[in-house]
Amino acid sequence: MIKRLIFSLTFIITLILPANADNIMPKKVADINSASIGLYQIPLKIVIYKKPDKNSDVIYRVNWDYKSFNASDDKPADNFFTVLIQEKELAYVQVSDYTDDWAEIIYDKENNKKGWVHIEDLRFMTWRTFFNMYGRKYGLYYLANSPAESKKLHTSTEENSQIIEKIEKPIKIKLTVIKGNYALITAIENNIGKTGYVNWRNDNGEIYIFPAIK
Repeated sequence: MIKRLIFSLTFIITLILPANADNIMPKKVADINSASIGLYQIPLKIVIYKKPDKNSDVIYRVNWDYKSFNASDDKPADNFFTVLIQEKELAYVQVSDYTDDWAEIIYDKENNKKGWVHIEDLRFMTWRTFFNMYGRKYGLYYLANSPAESKKLHTSTEENSQIIEKIEKPIKIKLTVIKGNYALITAIENNIGKTGYVNWRNDNGEIYIFPAIK
């Protein structure tokens, strides 16, 4: 009887832990809000206010760790986080506005709900800083539904510059530098390196590639 109970509990834990431990990364273009300006690495407990003022209404609360996620509603963790990687203890949400002491975060990606969190330390990174830190270290990958235009390699960052190559199915993308809305990359495809500038985002803020953090 005891052995059977232990087996049952082990089976339940095995079902639960992988689901909680799944990493979260953007998969498609729509996963990143075009109005976002960067990412904020959040603490384990977070209170979200209606305005950048601790006397304003509290509209959302989140308590989480790398095994559980508890919020004011029943929305899943992947609707809150943009990046969640347990092994590296990385947890980021999107930011749509920022002051010295406050960040407006997108806490409900599906419904584009936003609120303000008080910042205790330097946890905010612009998209450019985030890409330079993680994209140069781990490389990049294309998000699903990226337009064909974003996969054209240009000779420079000029909009009408010459197109060198088109990327089809790269197995690896190395980032050299970010310049405005362009990224200088080398895409490895069919064992051949193709180097040039691509649009990593458009003028409306849509992002097409993302750091392949592992």
